[in-house]
Amino acid sequence: MNWFGDAQTTMQTLLAVFGAIAVVASGVKVIIGFFSPYKKIKERVDKHDGLLANDNKRIKQSEDAIKVLMQSLIAHIDNGISGNSPDELKKAKESLSSYLIHR
Repeated sequence: MNWFGDAQTTMQTLLAVFGAIAVVASGVKVIIGFFSPYKKIKERVDKHDGLLANDNKRIKQSEDAIKVLMQSLIAHIDNGISGNSPDELKKAKESLSSYLIHR
């Protein structure tokens, strides 16, 4: 009879320990689940920041290209109107060549 009582006590102790482990694991799971949306949003925002930086870089490059092209167009129009501004055309050509080489 004594052996049975010891086995029963041992089983109750093991069940209590496993129950405590299950409760702690559930608590950890709830805490992780609570912070999971924050982590996902932070990763998403970081990704969007990178994409936005890329877009801003491309926009700046496009603005620079448009500026050079507009300067060249103005020089060409001036030459067409007056017929004697080769220096402006040379400057525009150098500016356009420099832009195309260094972009």
